[in-house]
Amino acid sequence: MENFKDLLDLLGPFIWIIVIYYLLLITFSIFWLMMLLDAAKRKYPKQGDKTRWLFIIFLLGIFGAIWYYFSVKRKPLVDNSYNKNNIQNGTGL
Repeated sequence: MENFKDLLDLLGPFIWIIVIYYLLLITFSIFWLMMLLDAAKRKYPKQGDKTRWLFIIFLLGIFGAIWYYFSVKRKPLVDNSYNKNNIQNGTGL
């Protein structure tokens, strides 16, 4: 029992690093799987887009999932319809 306590005292800070590593690994894996499933279920306007995004997410891993999230999944935060309409009418910037 004393040896286990000494080992625990010695590895104390490293255990937190391992726990954080595995928590990040699980989180990124779930995010990657969610983006892969979303890409598989989504209807795209062009024919080859689904295959292209599935390959990107699968081959690039978490980087591909982040790219997909910001390019396709996430909606734009700003509505640009006001500027587009004014530019088309000649009254905008």
